[in-house]
Amino acid sequence: MWRLEQLAVQFDGKPAIENFSAQFDKNQITVILGPSGSGKSTLLRVIAGLQKPDSGQFFIDDLDATELPSHQRDIGLMFQDHTLFPHRNVSQNVEFGLRLKKIQRQERRRIVDEMLELVGLEGFNARDVSSLSGGEAQRVALARALAPRPSLLLLDEPLGALDRPLRDRLTHELPKVLRTTKTSAIHVTHDHDEAFAIADKLIVMDSAKALRIGSPMDVYNDPRSETVAKFLGLSNFVKIGDQRKVIAPQAASVDPNGNVPAVVTDVRLSTGLQETFFATNLGPLKFRLNESLSVGTSTILRIDLDQAATITSS
Repeated sequence: MWRLEQLAVQFDGKPAIENFSAQFDKNQITVILGPSGSGKSTLLRVIAGLQKPDSGQFFIDDLDATELPSHQRDIGLMFQDHTLFPHRNVSQNVEFGLRLKKIQRQERRRIVDEMLELVGLEGFNARDVSSLSGGEAQRVALARALAPRPSLLLLDEPLGALDRPLRDRLTHELPKVLRTTKTSAIHVTHDHDEAFAIADKLIVMDSAKALRIGSPMDVYNDPRSETVAKFLGLSNFVKIGDQRKVIAPQAASVDPNGNVPAVVTDVRLSTGLQETFFATNLGPLKFRLNESLSVGTSTILRIDLDQAATITSS
């Protein structure tokens, strides 16, 4: 188990991380979701021992590891730029960490073969890394990061540079690999679809602070703040009585006996899903419906307003 308590980091007098506390459990994938500049990568650098905090503590189990050198933390790193060694072949790249740990040659070969099979690159051992596609290179980088069996793996936007189809495929493959190897991981991204596909636990960050921590479904169903809701892709903000609420995009259906009259104002395709925009007495709303409606259509929606999440802060 790894724990941060009251962590703070400043650069040139400006907070990069402010009063950050969180726990990361073993055999769990924690995703830190937030926009660029929110402090995500700085947080990983502190955990890895590459950045000294201005205040606060980092614990490994019950050991205060704040001052522990990075090479003694048993923590692996994988970045968006895979930084494979160009003068080494695939096998030599994957075994790099094993050599540093002075693993014997026969055992190194066994682990390399196991890791390459795990990431879907069986038989790639002798391939020159310059001949690899972007997706293959990222798989090699993942195999290299996993090979030494770190107790914790930090992944800093590892899929960010890939095109969308490849990114989507690796988004679904990555958690399978991590769970197969029983690798605890902290994964950083700015993409909420990627976050929900990977996370066991979700931390939403913005402006150097953790705004919301919980399971992906808990955070989605109860974002609490408008900032978190917007970053999760939620936009149906309404005023009900004296409360401000947000309605999920899948929370409506067309029903002649529904409770919200609506007129279709636009229909768009977003990341493969059809979004229908409505003018209603609650304000402009958009939903993902099973039905296909044309612009200008008048209809009645059934929306369970009691299930809408309450927004308590901006």
